[in-house]
Amino acid sequence: MNQGNELLVDQALHGYENGHGLLATSLSLPSSAERIMLILSDMSGSSMVQGFESYITGYPLIEVNKYVLARTWYAPEMHRPGCVWTHSLIIDFSDFASINNLQELCILFKRPLKGTAYIKSHYQNKLSMIFNEASNNFIDVSQPIALRLISSLYNSPSLPVFISTKNPSDFENTFFNIWNLQWPRLRRSFCFCTGSISNRSYGAIGFDLQAVPGRSLEKIKREVEKAIFIDFEDKQYRDLI
Repeated sequence: MNQGNELLVDQALHGYENGHGLLATSLSLPSSAERIMLILSDMSGSSMVQGFESYITGYPLIEVNKYVLARTWYAPEMHRPGCVWTHSLIIDFSDFASINNLQELCILFKRPLKGTAYIKSHYQNKLSMIFNEASNNFIDVSQPIALRLISSLYNSPSLPVFISTKNPSDFENTFFNIWNLQWPRLRRSFCFCTGSISNRSYGAIGFDLQAVPGRSLEKIKREVEKAIFIDFEDKQYRDLI
């Protein structure tokens, strides 16, 4: 974190170019960290599900003391089915204590425009963010569904939590607010995805919190032996956000 409220973050763009790969970045990472980003920047399932065309993923790169906040967009303009763009913001762990609202960083995300070539130079330099302190003072997690997720995460911290949804945007605010309320050390290890078409993992470690399509819930239940599942299509949860 620089003087005042300015934050400088590195970035990377992944997309399709003779296969899914890294197209541009502002920093060099070890090959193992690059491999993690390559995997987690690809589409979060084998085929796109309606409503899941854009989603957020957050995860740490522990070996380099950095955290990745990424937005993925489905890329139907590409000739090959299943292509996505992913713009990743790469944040130093040391900056976490100064970030009150991770969601403010989302204004930095930039999708390459349909019908135009992406401009690599845009993704090859650090990005600057000026935080608005006035907007960071209030974080609302009073909604019942948020309280249900928080209770699931912290009462059973060893169990991953899955919640079904028709649209990942339904839970973006809630997922961000859960991250915002964590102390800096916990933020460093928290893995989440607002749009997991199938179960995602961080190496051998599963994500802490994932929103998934309702049709994937039963399949994930068979794959993940121990987890907490919240069926948002169930009547008791439909009107809680």
